[in-house]
Amino acid sequence: MYKEDKQTESILSLIELEKNSGYENINIYEKKIWEYIRIKVLNKILLTKKIIEKTIKGKEINNKSIFCYVINFFRFHTFNKADIIVFSNPRRIYSKEHKVFEDPYTDPWIDEIKGKIKIVEKRNFDGHKRPVKNDIIYLDFIDAIIVLLCKISSVNFDNVEKQQIIKVKNDIKSCFGIEIDISILIKQEIKRANIEEKIYSLYFRVVKPKALILICSYGKENIIKAAKKLNIKVIEVQHGVINQYHLGYHYPNFKKESFPDYFLAYGSYWTESTVLPIPEENIRIVGYPYLEQYRARVSLQKKKNQIVVVSQGQIGSLLADFICDFIDLNNNVKVFYKLHPGERHNWENNYPNLFEKRNKLEVIDSEYPNIYELLIESKWQIGVNSTSIFEGFYLGCKTFILDLPGVTYMEDFIRKRYGILVKKPEEIILDSDSHPQEFNREELFIKDSLNSIVKEINSIINQE
Repeated sequence: MYKEDKQTESILSLIELEKNSGYENINIYEKKIWEYIRIKVLNKILLTKKIIEKTIKGKEINNKSIFCYVINFFRFHTFNKADIIVFSNPRRIYSKEHKVFEDPYTDPWIDEIKGKIKIVEKRNFDGHKRPVKNDIIYLDFIDAIIVLLCKISSVNFDNVEKQQIIKVKNDIKSCFGIEIDISILIKQEIKRANIEEKIYSLYFRVVKPKALILICSYGKENIIKAAKKLNIKVIEVQHGVINQYHLGYHYPNFKKESFPDYFLAYGSYWTESTVLPIPEENIRIVGYPYLEQYRARVSLQKKKNQIVVVSQGQIGSLLADFICDFIDLNNNVKVFYKLHPGERHNWENNYPNLFEKRNKLEVIDSEYPNIYELLIESKWQIGVNSTSIFEGFYLGCKTFILDLPGVTYMEDFIRKRYGILVKKPEEIILDSDSHPQEFNREELFIKDSLNSIVKEINSIINQE
């Protein structure tokens, strides 16, 4: 594996540090603050040590933004009661067939769930995608109010809290050799927690849902806390890679209080290596209906002699360099370079060598063709540890995993021979027969997923 996988090394170091430090018991403003800042501290460490790059930037909130948020909120919102509130995924995928932007994690099953459903959506860094299948309530206005109230609120630590913060800061300096201003990070989280939890508590009291369904729980701790205090069941539907290196899900040392009550996973592969902070009986295997629908089309779709490169911003430059060298060795194969949404802006300047090769490959810097359309028609895929790599494998692509930072995430995938580890461009042999054809794909994504997820959600909501 990659000899300089400093990202994985940093994650393991932080897990070991918290194991011996009792961070889960740090109480600041009556909050178990470590579970709020854990993943943010990791990102600060990785950014400060220049192990990863910050690729996605949100737009600043201004008066014009707030006006638009107010219009969006009251245009699409009613305060009628609902049995279920679903937080849909703002990173939608354009369907050429249906001519709408689809949420792959909720659209296939949402109409099959019993009870009155209210779909809400927080704003992504590039806004909301429209048109969509169902009516959606946009929460931009609430988020804008939270941001503004945070700006005018204050947090002051007592002496005990200051000492706790200094200890964490010193521990990080000793372990990683860098200084991070933990106090600023904690103040930001405390401000947001105090305001966001109260606002969503009020919202839930008005709408009176029995259940809350989330697509990504980390970053929504305050929403989850508000729901749990009102005895609202919280369910998370898996949306991407989870494993022992993902600090949004892996909790080997303590139980995260602000975690959903239930977790609906794609397959057993994901839960075997991840210590989720909930009872095992609350982890249900349901599959991924949207992906399974595409899988049904694979047998009808003839695979073409083309490659999909699945890019990721954190290793974007290294990946681009590798692919440019690969193209120089392989002029007779069609290459689609699918950029992550966070890479699309200004990619020509960020990846100048890729731009120079634009006549020899097709860089996908727009919504369409979507990643699934590319994967079902392509014979091969190249990448590191994106969720799309697992999806492409499931859709029948021969998979090459590049030995770049973050490849340790794929150790089980490679060990099971689901993908071929390559260190140099010349190691990618497109007619290689060393890639086995028969796999237990249900380990990743179980069959009959639509019936499974509907059954489990209805069962959870209706049980006393």
